[in-house]
Amino acid sequence: MALNQDIVGQRYTLRAGAPMPILGGGFALHTFMAEKNDIILSPCTTNLPSSRDFRGQGGDLMSANYNRVLDTSGNIFSGNKVKEPTYIDEDAIYSGGSGGGFIECTSLNISYDVLGLVTITYTVVSESAGFNVRGTIQAGGQTFTGWVTSATVNQIPFTSWYETHVTMITTTADSY
Repeated sequence: MALNQDIVGQRYTLRAGAPMPILGGGFALHTFMAEKNDIILSPCTTNLPSSRDFRGQGGDLMSANYNRVLDTSGNIFSGNKVKEPTYIDEDAIYSGGSGGGFIECTSLNISYDVLGLVTITYTVVSESAGFNVRGTIQAGGQTFTGWVTSATVNQIPFTSWYETHVTMITTTADSY
């Protein structure tokens, strides 16, 4: 990667309340639009943002994080910055991807809470730009169907491939 050459990705976040149990089993999720943020990855840069670049001081950045890279000059950093969101319809999270790619096997994480709600995180790897999400996951003899609450798209550095990191909240199919 060349010095000061950025990669732009996107993060999609569902704006929602907590899942609520419904009579007869299952849960309902009340949503109110989604947020889309541009994320600018800087794998090798000498340019750090100014405080004036942030929303609280009139700029358009929400956050940034950089770490110094070991080099002889001591002035090269790797990090990212997140731009302020635009608000989009939540249906765009499901309709924006090409549906291609594959779930990277070791990325699948399934976590249950005491109510039986399941949080699933996974990464889809694809040759095409655009986010790729799945609203249903089958694993371990269970079918998990739910809502994608967050999806982040990045180009994989030094390749022509893309990755979509997804978080979803769900229950197993037998709880409906």
